[in-house]
Amino acid sequence: MDRPGASQPTMPMTSRAERQEKPRPAGEEIPRRSLSGVIDALLRFILATALFTELGVVFLSILSRSLLGIPWVWTNEAAEMSLTTIAFLGGAFAYRRGEHAFIHTLLDALPARWQRACVALIQFLVLIVAITMGMSGYSFFLARWNDSTPVLEMHTSWFVLPLILCMIVLGVTAIEQLRALHRPTVLSVGCGLAFLILALALTRGIWRPWFAGDAALGLALGIFFAAVLIGLPVGFALLLSSLCYLQTVGTIPAIMLSQTMTRGINGFVLLAVPFFILAGSIMNEGGISRRLVHMVHAFVGHVRGGLFQVMVVSMYIVSGLSGSKAADVAAVGLVMRDMLRREGYSLEKATAVLASGAVMGETVPPSIPMLVLGAVTTISIGTLFVGGLVPAAVVGVCLMVLIYFQFRKSTLHRPPRATLRQLAKASLGGLLPLLMPVFLFGGILAGMATATEVSSFAVVYGLTLACIIYR
Repeated sequence: MDRPGASQPTMPMTSRAERQEKPRPAGEEIPRRSLSGVIDALLRFILATALFTELGVVFLSILSRSLLGIPWVWTNEAAEMSLTTIAFLGGAFAYRRGEHAFIHTLLDALPARWQRACVALIQFLVLIVAITMGMSGYSFFLARWNDSTPVLEMHTSWFVLPLILCMIVLGVTAIEQLRALHRPTVLSVGCGLAFLILALALTRGIWRPWFAGDAALGLALGIFFAAVLIGLPVGFALLLSSLCYLQTVGTIPAIMLSQTMTRGINGFVLLAVPFFILAGSIMNEGGISRRLVHMVHAFVGHVRGGLFQVMVVSMYIVSGLSGSKAADVAAVGLVMRDMLRREGYSLEKATAVLASGAVMGETVPPSIPMLVLGAVTTISIGTLFVGGLVPAAVVGVCLMVLIYFQFRKSTLHRPPRATLRQLAKASLGGLLPLLMPVFLFGGILAGMATATEVSSFAVVYGLTLACIIYR
């Protein structure tokens, strides 16, 4: 499975014969032409504006409430608009860059002819989902036009606009992908799919009674797994199966799917997710994680298992700065890679240790799964954060004990114990980054700020360290 965020190389322009021999994998970044470049640039601008504008609003609202005693009651509504824009348009932009999660194991095992057919089918399915959801979103847009928010008095229909724009971008992207594929394959797959849809529509009264009750749910699950196996990105497979379920049952209007999607991501707590991901990116690019790893190496590098022990402890500490496991793995893995090679460690075992250590990130606060859990339930975010520290520590200790016994007969050189001067120097280098989780937990536990507000502080604090202090 391709990891979300793992950018794939742009496919060079090839002739139709070459495309016939080498079909483009589903979800791969599309070739950039003039129109595509304009769309991408516009999406980047909108997403960056929404993210950093909301970051400034949330951070300034903290200062206004703490220093001046003036709360900004409209920040929740602004956060909902910003998060809706980031979620929907960000998802469309990620699809254009080939960064959605999809499974291509079965697709790679097929002959080239069937690969081309599956890739064309995937793009047609994305186009169908985009058209159907776009129409549903437009109906929801009109239905909410007369409603307004209580503070800013904005039309609530504007919160549906990012969903509609997302489906337009997805539809354009699918058409671009289809134009770049083998034309006879595209025509044959398109005609076959159109014939199937027409036949199902004309015979709806015959087959719909067969799927009453739980049978409709079974059909939806079957469509989901089949779509995932042929290479359709998982998010689109979920949407496709949901649409098929609604059409099969026939008692729920399709507009409910747009309403559920829009309301599902409207939450001030969920805005902490992109903020913590941004904080993790700043941590990697600004040299913050490198200083933490060097500090940990000075303290535990001499223990049996050496750099593997350093990797486990570093994963625990770095997970307290970023809520994204991908950012944690990148932060520690990139710093440790050259050290592991230089000392003669097995990179295969290092990968296993890194992946096992990443499991701690699920419970080490700030954890994105915990934020989502707190947003959809009534559980306190602060309680979840405090409760996640000990389970992650138990996992880390077990990993370190296992590594210790596995390296009993190792012939790898172990560096000597660091001197007090070296420990003091390493501690000074990692002191400022270590203050970040202290501020985060302290602000939440003391009731001074919410999880979203401390996540904005994490971004500002990371930018201050990276740009001003560490330059």
